[in-house]
Amino acid sequence: MAEYVAPRSTTPPPGLGYLRAVPRRVTADQRANLEKLLNNTDSWVLRFAWEKYLAHGDLSALTPIAKLTQDQRAAGVAWLTQQQHALYSALNGAAVAPQGWIEAQPLLQQLRAT
Repeated sequence: MAEYVAPRSTTPPPGLGYLRAVPRRVTADQRANLEKLLNNTDSWVLRFAWEKYLAHGDLSALTPIAKLTQDQRAAGVAWLTQQQHALYSALNGAAVAPQGWIEAQPLLQQLRAT
């Protein structure tokens, strides 16, 4: 009988930077990094640098908003909107963000304005 060979995956291996997700439970440092990011009007964290920023607060992971492409800005707005409840939960402990909370964040306003 022939040995089974699994098909090769075309997706990237699991590792740093392939997913940009807000953990269900955050440390105090991660919470502070999220707060700084949402209040930041100058920089955004691209997907590949997410864990570097969230876990370690590494400022080299930040990309100036002025250097982002229009697609990157739109993706940032979409991600913040999609993750609003997870972000609010990580920061405030409540499961659902109040209506209009994410729209009031300085980072989202800046990504939309540029």
